[in-house]
Amino acid sequence: MKIGKGSYGYISEQKRVRIIRTILIFAACLAIFIIGLLLNGGSRSNIWSVIAAFMVVPGGMSVISVIMIFRVPKMPAAEYKEIRKHTEGLRVLYELYFTTYEKNMFIDASIVCGEYIMCYTSTKPTAQDISFMEKNIRKHVLSGGYKVTVKIFDSLDKFTERADQLAEKQDEYRMERDGEVAGILMAITL
Repeated sequence: MKIGKGSYGYISEQKRVRIIRTILIFAACLAIFIIGLLLNGGSRSNIWSVIAAFMVVPGGMSVISVIMIFRVPKMPAAEYKEIRKHTEGLRVLYELYFTTYEKNMFIDASIVCGEYIMCYTSTKPTAQDISFMEKNIRKHVLSGGYKVTVKIFDSLDKFTERADQLAEKQDEYRMERDGEVAGILMAITL
């Protein structure tokens, strides 16, 4: 079963999928090259060698994808279980890795509720990193046409406390746009 972006376990699934895809690409490249050698009496001067050479490019891109996904930490199961207790009925995205030219940040969980986006990261970033990423997320969501308040917590207790507050007021804040805002968040992550 495929685990979608924003779901718990996505990072582990992507590590497995990307490794398998990379191996298959290079295996196909090698197989085409060997078939070309066998069909042309050991000569590398054939169309099969050219096709195999061109297949190295997507293989290289796949290797880069594997390297990028292995840099992303996995969300601990204990934190996932704790967050699930406090987010009943809320739209929650898990294991998002935000990348920019200046900074990257792993977000363990994000709650999208009305005009609020609440995030939790276990990576213990600096205050400047948090401020930068909050502004970056706000900018991307605003470019999608939605004004939001973004808050990133590095304390699980503070995050779950805020999640409880949002869960109590979810009818007041619940809007159809939550899915669209969540889509924007997933679009700007690895």
